Amino acid sequence: MSASVIAQPGGDRRGTRSRGFTLLELLFSILIIGILMGLLGLSAVHIMKTARVTADRQMVKSIQAGISEFQKEFGFIPPLMKEQHDVDEATGTPNPSTVVTAGRARVDIYLNALNADVDELHGVIPPGEGAQPDNPLRDPRFSTRSLAVYLAGALNIPVTAASTVPMDGIAGPGLYKPNQDGTFTVPADVRNASTTSARTTGAFQPFVSLGKTPKLYSSVVSPFKVELRDSRDAPIRYYRWLQGREEPAGSRKFVIETPADLNVPPMVARDHTNTLYDYFKKRPERDLLSNAAVRGASYAVVSAGPNRVFGDESRVELGRRLGHGDPGAWTPALELKYRAEAEEDNIVEVGQ
Repeated sequence: MSASVIAQPGGDRRGTRSRGFTLLELLFSILIIGILMGLLGLSAVHIMKTARVTADRQMVKSIQAGISEFQKEFGFIPPLMKEQHDVDEATGTPNPSTVVTAGRARVDIYLNALNADVDELHGVIPPGEGAQPDNPLRDPRFSTRSLAVYLAGALNIPVTAASTVPMDGIAGPGLYKPNQDGTFTVPADVRNASTTSARTTGAFQPFVSLGKTPKLYSSVVSPFKVELRDSRDAPIRYYRWLQGREEPAGSRKFVIETPADLNVPPMVARDHTNTLYDYFKKRPERDLLSNAAVRGASYAVVSAGPNRVFGDESRVELGRRLGHGDPGAWTPALELKYRAEAEEDNIVEVGQ
């Protein structure tokens, strides 16, 4: 006869009743989930930022490739356009950016057959602009318009009051043959048209693919302001320089004996033995002493990177962009620190 077991009141029921979460356990679980979501969000932001920087590098490389194609086609790299006098400071009106000689429109560039601005391309700061000891990155040998004009044919302005034919002969991206003196060789029937000609036979297509990056910008205020811009709407700079120190002075004979004689703009590469750059991180691609590519370069394409600041802007602009308070209170050392911060994420590609 089998024995029966009868449960007694108040007996042990641990095996028959489940236990719920305590408040402490619930809060701890929520905290863990929050931390994991935060880490996931930071990872996503980092991935997006990395992707954009990679895209910017590819954009700069594509522009460099466009310059190489331009050079193969015409035998010279794009000239460096002057930009200092886009607007008359007294009247606020745009200044003419072209002159017409022998029926050809010429852009105002640093070095061509009609002028001798070799001093400026050798790094001599133009009269009246003055030096800025607290800004070792400052160098005027760049243009934000040259690439838009010479790679995309974007300077669509009338050459005379009576003609609406653009300077390069084509309304819109594309251009007729550019010349090293700043002129464009445009067919007579196109140049003399009373209205914008649709003719593109014999014209060259843009040497860079335009889209989201780089994109073509044209000002509605100044018809002379055209730029290639990156995905953050920051202009892309084109630097050009001439190598050599004039010896003797006035001889127009240039020699290279030291790294300084290479005249490379400091935004492109620099000699870090100079104490002016003690606050700036030493990067191999910008090291003038160890990088053979920059020592042999004659031009560079520079993007401001994620922070949209190059590093050579005015104190006011630098303070506004970086959010570092009143620039008037900056010490020289603090200014150098902020300039180093600003230029740290710049993207630089050089070429010959």
